Amino acid sequence: MSLTVFDPRNTARFRQRIGRSADAIVLVAAILALAASFAPGFLTRPALAYSGVLGLAAMHHVLQRVIALLLIVAAVNLRRRKKVAWALSVILLSISLGLSFITLGGVVTLVALIVKGYALIGLLIARDYYQRPSERTTVRRAVRIALIVMGIVVINVVVGQVLLHLRYGARPLALGEILSWLGNTLIADHTGLAPRYSVFVFVMFWTSVAACLLLILRSATIERIITKDERAHARDLVMRYGQNPASYLTLEPDKQLFFGRAVEGVVAYGISGDIVVVLGDPICAAEDFVVLLSEFRNFCEEVASGCIFLSVEERDLAHYREFGYHATKCGDEARFRLADYTMAGGAAMKARQKVRRAQRAGVTVCEYKPGEQRDHAIEEGIARVSREWLAGKKSGGLVFTIGGTNLDDPLDRRYFVAQGADGAICGYNVFLPFDGGDGWLVDVTRRAQDAPPGVTELLVWEGFQTFKEEGATWGSMGLAPLSNLVDEDGKGSADERRLNQVYERFNRFYGFKDLMIAKKKYGPTDWWPQYFVYTGRRMTLQLMYAVIAIQSPVGIKGFLFPRKEAQAQRAVS
Repeated sequence: MSLTVFDPRNTARFRQRIGRSADAIVLVAAILALAASFAPGFLTRPALAYSGVLGLAAMHHVLQRVIALLLIVAAVNLRRRKKVAWALSVILLSISLGLSFITLGGVVTLVALIVKGYALIGLLIARDYYQRPSERTTVRRAVRIALIVMGIVVINVVVGQVLLHLRYGARPLALGEILSWLGNTLIADHTGLAPRYSVFVFVMFWTSVAACLLLILRSATIERIITKDERAHARDLVMRYGQNPASYLTLEPDKQLFFGRAVEGVVAYGISGDIVVVLGDPICAAEDFVVLLSEFRNFCEEVASGCIFLSVEERDLAHYREFGYHATKCGDEARFRLADYTMAGGAAMKARQKVRRAQRAGVTVCEYKPGEQRDHAIEEGIARVSREWLAGKKSGGLVFTIGGTNLDDPLDRRYFVAQGADGAICGYNVFLPFDGGDGWLVDVTRRAQDAPPGVTELLVWEGFQTFKEEGATWGSMGLAPLSNLVDEDGKGSADERRLNQVYERFNRFYGFKDLMIAKKKYGPTDWWPQYFVYTGRRMTLQLMYAVIAIQSPVGIKGFLFPRKEAQAQRAVS
């Protein structure tokens, strides 16, 4: 009879537990190392007590502080399971341990040494726990990192000079003397006090500068660029399989694309913090849906990210649940069965009245086809309407879930423009195809500030009538977010009740109720429920933040301080 020895280190669960502990321990080790670099009596070994002690001590102090500060940054990113943070932490802990042995002495230093050793062992055991690849680094972030790193080096040098001269009884240096010495050092003048230390400062500073410059240069190309062929392939998939009205937004430049490996399909997503945000459903043949969803879930697990799908249709919810996702209603989509749709009757009375007002004011609508022939006057009018529309928005225009005008690359988009009695452009709509062109979504709707009442309603009506004549089945006004989440008695899931509170209490920030009223006035023939689908059992604040942040062109502040942030957006538009 043989005995099987259970080795917990070979289990993912054990590595996860160790990894989570190591995250916290690395942070503690970094803080202790920083404290140790300022502790009295830190340098106690007699071996350092010779004429070069000032320079050697300064080098040691600068290194320990820089390493400790970098370790704090790495520890924060370890919580996100980043592979690069793990590698950086292992390297920094190893160097810091070596430096601690050189100057071993004092209680704080000894405690820091033990904690750093324990953290290093934990990281090595849990190495497979940290699998998330690096995120895109923007140029602005890279410049900020560069300035911080160089600032850390300079500040440490200045502070170190003052402390060391006080500690070793040397003549106190005035700030002007220190800055003068630092300036000379950085231009390779290593004469004077502690020449060894001058060389060290020179090398460390300019190495930091070089590394940061490389980061800035790399930041412009680190994001994966979707090739022209990939965009064309995604377009083909969208037109063949994209049944969700949001499918065509896959082709917007703000989307990253995940293509199926075992099956033909594509998923459009963006990343907000630690969350992968997907717009609509995976796009593929019905029989391939489960495989594509499985591949994408594996992708999210590999990068150690949570995931949320926006505006998912009801037909595939069972498949999502098979993979452990949870669903919460996010609102109703206003649908129009074009063969049956008219503005007669009470349901569309308000829209009908506005259409007639626009017609009486002399407004006419025509389709503009930039893919066939460009018209500078029309496009200048469209640009003017966009500027005026943006000027009237409290928080700027949404992105990610709303497309752009894209006149330079219209593809399959359809444009309808409204002209006033004077011939000037006073509004326009952009329609996107879904379900192979059997349906059309009203995506972009904009009107001039002085446009006659009813311009938008007339544009929608004329567009739908055109598609109806062409044989299309569906028109869509898109989602009324957070509408009808609970019944008349307030019953619904816990998440739906919480989101309904957002609908009720935060209407002034986003205008949820106004959107519902605006869509309802057209008299939709159908209301199609749509859902948030997400990892985890609850719609957490982190997920909600990701949903808001990825749609706001000016960040989350645009919802909290709408007027100020809208002005900022207009200033750079």
